Amino acid sequence: MNVIWAPQAKQDFWNNIDYLEAECSEKVAQNFIEKVNTTITLLKNDNVLFLKTNYKRL
Repeated sequence: MNVIWAPQAKQDFWNNIDYLEAECSEKVAQNFIEKVNTTITLLKNDNVLFLKTNYKRL
């Protein structure tokens, strides 16, 4: 399974990294990247369960 990033998602990802590096540290940014990569791996392996929520606009 391929994970396809929308252009806005790519931009948001890099903006988040820039923010974390500027406001926190490179280590915090690296942890964020690792968590995103872990989540993508789970998605690729179809190994993610989503819980039902009561949010109206999802």
